[in-house]
Amino acid sequence: MFIINTTFAAEKTLASEVKLWCSATYADAAEAFGFTDVSVCRIISFDETVDAESFAVRMQCADTRLIDQWFNSTGNSLLNECQNKWNGRVLPFTTYM
Repeated sequence: MFIINTTFAAEKTLASEVKLWCSATYADAAEAFGFTDVSVCRIISFDETVDAESFAVRMQCADTRLIDQWFNSTGNSLLNECQNKWNGRVLPFTTYM
């Protein structure tokens, strides 16, 4: 089983909008693409000086081919959409587990 975790670090002023986009756009697209156990959660920061909020979209699959297909199509398009929509004020990064 493979877990893909994409975190979106956003300026605090964008937090609610980014959380909604993560749920309604990114997570829904991942589920429709074939990933399982897709969830969105807020990352808790213990550093009060950080002026950002982060949300993670976690998804699972049994085969790395699905991951490659995702990031060669829909996933990459959505990450580009994120960058364009918020003009670089949201930083997405992905971790594979």
